[in-house]
Amino acid sequence: MKFNIGFWITILGLALPNIGRSQDFSTLPTHPKPGDQITILYEPGNGPLKDVKEISASVYVLNDGFPEDKSVQIPLPRPIPIPLKLEKKGPHFTGSLKTSKATKVLKVVFYTSDKKLDRYGGKGYSVFMYDKKNEQPIQGAMAQEALGKLTHAYYMGLNVNQEEAFEDLSKEFSLYPSGKDHFTYYMTYAGLAMELNKLKELSQVKGRLKSLLVKKDPAETELTLAFSLAQMLEMPDEQDQLFKKIKQLYPKSFVVEFEVQDRFYESQDLEEKEELFQFLTKEFNETELQKKALADAAMVLANAFLPSDLEKFKQYALLAKNRQQLASQANVMAWQLAGEGLDRPAIDLDQAETYVEVAIEVVQSQITDLEKDNQQGQIKYLRLNESYAAFTDTYALIFYKRGEVKKALEYQEISLKNDPKPALEVIDRYAVYYDKMNEKSATKEMLAEKIRNNQATNRMKERYEELASKKELKALVDISDERYFKEVRKQMIQQPAPAFSLKNLEGKTVNLSDYQGKVVVLDFWATWCAPCIRSFPGMQQLVDKYENDPEVAFLFIDCWESEGTTVGTISEFLDRENYTFNVLMDPGNKVVEQYGVEGIPAKFVIDKQGQIRFSDSGFRTVDHLVKELGAKVEILKRE
Repeated sequence: MKFNIGFWITILGLALPNIGRSQDFSTLPTHPKPGDQITILYEPGNGPLKDVKEISASVYVLNDGFPEDKSVQIPLPRPIPIPLKLEKKGPHFTGSLKTSKATKVLKVVFYTSDKKLDRYGGKGYSVFMYDKKNEQPIQGAMAQEALGKLTHAYYMGLNVNQEEAFEDLSKEFSLYPSGKDHFTYYMTYAGLAMELNKLKELSQVKGRLKSLLVKKDPAETELTLAFSLAQMLEMPDEQDQLFKKIKQLYPKSFVVEFEVQDRFYESQDLEEKEELFQFLTKEFNETELQKKALADAAMVLANAFLPSDLEKFKQYALLAKNRQQLASQANVMAWQLAGEGLDRPAIDLDQAETYVEVAIEVVQSQITDLEKDNQQGQIKYLRLNESYAAFTDTYALIFYKRGEVKKALEYQEISLKNDPKPALEVIDRYAVYYDKMNEKSATKEMLAEKIRNNQATNRMKERYEELASKKELKALVDISDERYFKEVRKQMIQQPAPAFSLKNLEGKTVNLSDYQGKVVVLDFWATWCAPCIRSFPGMQQLVDKYENDPEVAFLFIDCWESEGTTVGTISEFLDRENYTFNVLMDPGNKVVEQYGVEGIPAKFVIDKQGQIRFSDSGFRTVDHLVKELGAKVEILKRE
């Protein structure tokens, strides 16, 4: 068999040191049962939260439905934290919560508002559910405790401990031998026996496999377990034998499903891929997990048919889970074919229209299917509307380049209506279409409003000057600048700028202190960073604007470079693109670390007294960069 289910591997991790048990945690009742109201009592003592006045807890519920649901548990239910506010009563902090009938174990972590933690030495505080006689943990509790030290530990911020997890599973099977019939529990146990080289227990696992191989009338769960054990133990003959038996007796087993899925993802033949998808749709389309798997497969098929077969792309895109992403891919192709804006010729407007119509249909289908009666649905609805705005913007451009200006304006208005923060380029296109369809007086009024509200590009300002006068334009720009400066000032911070000394591309040493008394813009970048490079035309505009201004300096700090990048290659790149930047080299990445940069491009604007007053990272558009960074420089020049 080529395919590998591999689900048991995900529960294995690296063992970490065991840390001793604290004595400052208890519950009432001391031996709770599933469904009980439980009161947690926590006394910080001399632990990590000593002398803290306010404490909260994250309570994780571990449960998989066993023994009521004996189906194969894939994937394992992820523990979700329940926040619990604690009250101070005497030496204890206390809080209560109601458990469910399915609860096996609670794992508790304590924390404060300033992010101090008591994780019980990385293990979390455990609360086991007990049987009716209060004699021992209920069935599944020790197994869930084991899982809490493996995969679940990651989600709870706790340490992984394979050895302890193995011991917990051994206790589970000692207390409840039937627990060995639980697929996840036993596969976890077998995987740990193999990982930890537990020879005696591993021999017992192999013995169980052999017994399952010869069992008459085996149940599906038994064959599934045997198949998975053969796979894990690398016994291909037994694996093939078991797969044939499963396929014959239980053709809708998830083992068969996984094998078909594996062939689907491996196949390079689109016709075969479609046939396998149709088979999966027909035979494995009942559970939520199966439907999710089909949605993922549909996305793969949709991508495979783009751009060769747009009808097939649409067919599978409408079945995919992340239709928004697929629609965006189609829109990107439409945008490219339409010329990527007003100033470049279109490549193929008919094909562009076909792509954008598919994009709109796909995203509209997702909006229609969306449940909007909850917060998450509302957030997704807003994001889908933004995508729809982008697609209608593309559609408007196509109409405009065809000479259908009325339709262009109609779709551009739809785009603006659905985008709460449209880019200036989108507003610029709207202004062009509006100008073509309206009287000059109406255009002048519309442009004046956009300029006052900081929503105007240079093209829009130039058109307003043609319709009015330079004096009127300046008056509006002054109003606009003051409004914008007021908003930008809200971003101001104040912290000392770390001093540095670096060499530029000419080998000259440059110190930050050399620029005392100037406004200094630092731009951290690298040659491999696409957003950095896309920002450079805007940065060059600003460098040119302040070239002869003695109060302003720009320093471009090259950092995080890939191996093999030299001063020569950087110089060649700058010369080729005609960038006149003063580039400083940070080969040891010390300065980028000093400034706490987490992502590039990152920009810092330093005032004349050597204080960082603005900082940000990332890149949106050239117009946005020039406007915002220019405003920051002007604000600091005035101080």
